Amino acid sequence: MQAAWDDPLPKEIHSEWVQFKDHLPSLNEIRFNRCVLARDTINVQMHGFCDASEKGYGACIYLRSTDKQGQHHSSLVYSKSRVAPVQTTTLPRLELCAALLLSRLYEATGSALQHVKFSQTIFWSDSTVALHWINTPPHTLKTFVSNRVAKIQEIIQNVANLTWRHVPMNENPADLCFRGQLPDKFMSDIVFWQRGPHWLIQEECSWPNLELKRCEIPERKSNLPHIAMAITLLNKSNDSDKSDEAETVFKQFSSFEKLKRVLAYCFRFRHNTQKSNSVKLTVELSETELKLSTERIIELTQANTFAKEIDSLAHKGAVDSKSKILNLNPFLDQGILKVGGRFTHSDLAYNQKHPILLPRKHHVTDLIIRDTNFTLKHSGVQATLYSVRERYWPIDGRNVTRRLIYQCIKCFRSKPRGIDHQMGNLPSDRLEYS
Repeated sequence: MQAAWDDPLPKEIHSEWVQFKDHLPSLNEIRFNRCVLARDTINVQMHGFCDASEKGYGACIYLRSTDKQGQHHSSLVYSKSRVAPVQTTTLPRLELCAALLLSRLYEATGSALQHVKFSQTIFWSDSTVALHWINTPPHTLKTFVSNRVAKIQEIIQNVANLTWRHVPMNENPADLCFRGQLPDKFMSDIVFWQRGPHWLIQEECSWPNLELKRCEIPERKSNLPHIAMAITLLNKSNDSDKSDEAETVFKQFSSFEKLKRVLAYCFRFRHNTQKSNSVKLTVELSETELKLSTERIIELTQANTFAKEIDSLAHKGAVDSKSKILNLNPFLDQGILKVGGRFTHSDLAYNQKHPILLPRKHHVTDLIIRDTNFTLKHSGVQATLYSVRERYWPIDGRNVTRRLIYQCIKCFRSKPRGIDHQMGNLPSDRLEYS
């Protein structure tokens, strides 16, 4: 509804505003004690609560102190609330945002109360999904959830004696942060807000001990399609037909070493499923497994770009005269395309005399060059290309390496551009004949 500046309010809105204004003076009766710890305190615990709804989310922190007589006291020390985003989001996501807000409140409270030593820190939430997310590795979750879980784990990773627990909805004081109620109704819950749940001042045996039920965790990344696709790539029949699938799998990785190890584990999995009486394999990958994985990656990489050359070499023993790699004198070595060259009688290692041919525009080629550049501590184009060519021969390798190193942030920072100052005029003694 839109109204001009001088238009009277509708009757419903006007009556709600008058009711709210009439109840405001009752807030003057609220009192909070400055002292939040009991006298002669011998033990202090921190208890944090978080909750969320479709309208907003909030968190609050209480200190539970125990005196020498064994009496327990609790007091509110910090609370904060947030309005839910305008863009509609799920309730579990809002519960996770509330948990992140609680973690940040803990960070601020701990910084302000550095002189207080907490024997135990307990965070309470009534969301089963959010608690499961917090105990899940962030890299297995989707972006929105992963970023917030990673931040929560970063804040609490060095906190001693910290646990997350499940609390019933009707015993969560954080619900008052965003409920939206009249002052009179809030005054009726003021003790609950100032002191927390009634069981907080009782012995721990009376606290809620709800078991965190197992559930299907939402927004988890699914790697099974890519793993299943990777296993199908292990079969060496019809490599040219698998080029698109291979490209899809390879692009999921940003490191050639990781790609090689994942495919090696796929080899091991297939081996164990096919051989019921297979030999027990160690956890660490062997050199043979890594070698088989590397060779299979190279075969699938070459099958897409050099399909005609491979087929011609396999059936005719030579590449076509119009091939772009004719001057490299390529040949097949156990199904892998290698450079022939003129170094057959040299003392170089076999991989240097006959390096593996790599296509110019391919994700695997980029991964190999990037990994080499990282291994050499970002030593530049020339050193990186020379190291790559000890085993591989990328087409147009210098330009490809230059492009990848230009995109590398660390390489760019380590070699900033120099400042070119305009030189002054030469003195007359250097210009006149003498």
